[in-house]
Amino acid sequence: MLDYSIFQNQNRWRTETDFFQKTTFLNRVVFDDISKWLDDDEILVLSGSRQVGKSTLMYMVIKHLLKKKNIAVKDIFYFNLDERSLQTFFQNTALLIDFLNLKTEKKKKYLFIDEFQKIEDAGNFIKAIYDLQLPLKIIISGSSSLEIAKSRETLTGRKQVFLIYPFSFEEFLLFKEPELHSIKSFQIKQTRLKQLFEEYITYGGYPRVILENNVSKKELKLKEIYNSYIEKDIINLLKIDKVEKFNKLIYLLSNQVGGLVNKNEISNTLALNMLTTDRYLNLLSGTYVFDYISPYFRNPRKEISKMPKVYINDLGLKNIIDTKSLFYRDDGAIIENFVYNELKKYSGFNLNYWRTHGKAEVDFIYNSGDFVIPIEVKYTEKKPGITGGLLSFYKKYRPQKIILVTKDYLGTDKFENADVEYVPVYALSECSTFKS
Repeated sequence: MLDYSIFQNQNRWRTETDFFQKTTFLNRVVFDDISKWLDDDEILVLSGSRQVGKSTLMYMVIKHLLKKKNIAVKDIFYFNLDERSLQTFFQNTALLIDFLNLKTEKKKKYLFIDEFQKIEDAGNFIKAIYDLQLPLKIIISGSSSLEIAKSRETLTGRKQVFLIYPFSFEEFLLFKEPELHSIKSFQIKQTRLKQLFEEYITYGGYPRVILENNVSKKELKLKEIYNSYIEKDIINLLKIDKVEKFNKLIYLLSNQVGGLVNKNEISNTLALNMLTTDRYLNLLSGTYVFDYISPYFRNPRKEISKMPKVYINDLGLKNIIDTKSLFYRDDGAIIENFVYNELKKYSGFNLNYWRTHGKAEVDFIYNSGDFVIPIEVKYTEKKPGITGGLLSFYKKYRPQKIILVTKDYLGTDKFENADVEYVPVYALSECSTFKS
């Protein structure tokens, strides 16, 4: 049975008419995309790391339903399954359907399930409800793509997935100083912009951290986010027993962002067998801590080995894992990681890198399927040239466009038959290639 007092506490807007008036939400770009799907049949899946703002997005959707679509409070049901007693309630579809009054009422209901992966056999449970074709819109969230992947097959053709990241720099600016959100203001207020950029690449984009102004408290909140991840996802959910070695792996990877992942080297360093090394690396990707990008090649014999490059999904997390980087920072690695995190939010996951056996390298290759764009990070104030790996790539593939990410330089040019776009690192959201 459901403890109704827990349900009431999680659905306070039912009794507190001013709940949303006294609650402040940080604007998220992805919210507009989510709201467009509310009238469709698909199950909406919000997937991302812990404390990245999935619950807040659910609240924003609920507010939208109440205020903009005039849905009655009695037709909206929210459950956060971090509350263990609720997990047993979600073992019986009949009990849930009765509670939602779906047998007696024909009016459409909205069901929100936060951390749905904690339901036993979650995919089949959700599928069983969906396949009844009741007047019910289902919105779920999950913190582990590995657990969600178990449900993927059962929910095929029934879901629309939204990947929720920490705040992009664009979203960070919209919260901190909305008037800076344009190329013109970038050029006028560079001093303030650089201060905010420094804050962002130091403390990252987790909402709780952004909202905190005290530096010491920012660091404490980042530590809490990391410790919560280890405790709730790694120990409790995924049952990792070699926690010390898992932590060491995280430290190793955070120290080499932008570098190649050599599994043999990691295995030897941590004294782990290859099977465990592979599993741990997959877990770190599957729980949204690190991303790996593969090399781009058309001739695998002449181009790079198959080792991926690694990037961390939040720079604040990197700096709290590897605290020395707060004082002795590798700007090249940090900026390259920042650029990766921004690019993936605008271009999806169509990103690779390029490297030859002769060590000619391009930081990122945007691969649309129809064309490729090399993207090189040149963190200098002066206009950079087309040299080194970028020149080698151009001669080999003849791309129609080249993007150079600079420290300050903004402009366009031509290089032979290619259009060249120079974009300051803090203005990637204004890059014409990804702006549409």
